[in-house]
Amino acid sequence: FGLAGLPGLIAGVASSFLILRSVFSGIGDAFTELTEQQDVAGASGVSNARAVADAQRGVLQAQKDLIKAKEDEIDRIRTIAIEIQRARATEARATDDVLKAEYALQRARDVGTPRSQIEAQLALDEARASLVEAKKDTKDLAAEKAKADKNGVNGSEAVLRAQEALIDAQDRLAQSQATASAGIARQTKAF
Repeated sequence: FGLAGLPGLIAGVASSFLILRSVFSGIGDAFTELTEQQDVAGASGVSNARAVADAQRGVLQAQKDLIKAKEDEIDRIRTIAIEIQRARATEARATDDVLKAEYALQRARDVGTPRSQIEAQLALDEARASLVEAKKDTKDLAAEKAKADKNGVNGSEAVLRAQEALIDAQDRLAQSQATASAGIARQTKAF
């Protein structure tokens, strides 16, 4: 084995090193790609977890809003009941004022001066206007109460809107959870 075989040996060793370098380079590239995939998958997992957490907070807020809407509706119905009692009392007072004004006008016509008759007529007109207004208020409140009684707390517009918002929030949560589950499945398959 002489010096003549040395160039072939050097060439063989060099080509072996080149082959090993290619192999290790490919392994390095594979590790680099795997690391990048893990980083992307990890970031995706964190993003999905945040989306689920945000959706859960949205559901919780929608539940609180629904409870608040129901409480507000109960208060509104109670307030209407009180306002109806007040309106009926005001209407009764206005009816009594009309009767008093009619009596005062009759007395002014019997024994009063023309000026007292004018004043009594104006008082009667004002009492009648107040009675019309009181009757309208009572009628409006009675209609509002009848509608509230018919719909109940859960049928009010505010509660229905809050229920829709809760359903939307629950849908967003389900979608976030499905996205997160799909991401976990992809990560499991990839590794």
